[in-house]
Formats: sequence, C-alpha cells, structure tokens
Amino acid sequence: MNRRAGLTFVELLMAATLCSILMVGLVGHLRGGVAAWRRTTEATEELQWARGTFERLRQDLANAVMLDARPEAPLKPSFTSEGMQFHLVRPASPPVAGSARGVTGGSGGATVEWVSYRVGPAPNGQGTALIRQGEVLWPGVRALSVRYGSLSSGGSALTWVSSWPDATKLPKLIELTIDVEGASQLRQVVVIPSGTLQPSDGKTPL
Repeated sequence: MNRRAGLTFVELLMAATLCSILMVGLVGHLRGGVAAWRRTTEATEELQWARGTFERLRQDLANAVMLDARPEAPLKPSFTSEGMQFHLVRPASPPVAGSARGVTGGSGGATVEWVSYRVGPAPNGQGTALIRQGEVLWPGVRALSVRYGSLSSGGSALTWVSSWPDATKLPKLIELTIDVEGASQLRQVVVIPSGTLQPSDGKTPL
C-alpha cells in the first residue's frame, strides 16, 4: 500500500518550533535596531538643540553692552550663578545687492534689546526649559550654571567666580554649564568683547 505524501505530527511540531525560534531572534534584532535608531535620533536632536542654543548665546553675548551704568538706571545687568540679563545692540541689516544700482542700504538701523537667560517651567507644563526672554530656547534643560572669569587683585591668576559683583562693567569670560535631562552636562566658555576680567575697585568676587 502506498503511503500518502505529507508531514507527520512530529515533523509539523519541529517546524513550528524552528519557526518560533527564528521569529524570537528576528524580533530581538528588530527591537535592538529600533532602540538604536531612537538613541541616534535623540542624540541628533540634542546636538541640534545644543548647537542652536550655544550659537544664540554667543551671538547675544558678543553684542552685549553696558548701556547705562548709573545707579538709578531702570534696568541693570545681572550676572549670577543661575542666569544672566543684559542689554545688547543688534547690528543694522547689512547692505543688499541691487539688480541695477549695485548696493543698496539695509532696512533699519541698530536696535537695543534687553534679554535674559534662565531655567524655568516649560510653557506646556512638561518639565523645565532654558528660556530666553520668555522664549523656550531648549526644552528639557534642568539647570543652568554660570561662572565668570576674574583676575586676582595682582592680576596674575585667573579664577572663576559664581557671581559677577560689578554692576557697572560686563564680565569678559563666561563659563556656561547646561544640565539636560537624560544627557550629560554640556559646558562652553563664551567671550564678551566689551567685557573685563577685573571688577571695579572695592568689588569682591564671590
């Protein structure tokens, strides 16, 4: 008698077991790939946030000015360990190339702005953020730590202080440390061209 072609129950069971093992391995690889993709995406986003934030800080501090050093000035610059507020002069728009007349003047002149940097609650209620004058500059920032370069009384040694004591002069060197949720701390030193390394006489750095 001829046997009917087909698979026995044991063979089917072995095939199902092999398929299950292959599927488990495939799902594991897929999970690992998705997790790696997520980590790469998050790292890329954080890098973009960091570049944009530090570039904005550099531009603002490069244009920082001491607009009014009088004691009765309505708005006084403040440089503390947790934030900064100061005046800056935004340069006029550069000349624009004309089609037939060569170079034409830019639109508008230089403008003065009052800006502040601090860490506060995010407007959407989700955690904290680095805020520039009411604008969310970097969501997810937990803390901003600022130090200022100051020369000793003899002018021979540079020390870092947590608060700039002179309200009549701008600091020259500013060390910014940004603590981001889920990431390592990011640190950068920014220069104010019009600043100084020595507070006025009688001012004691903290």
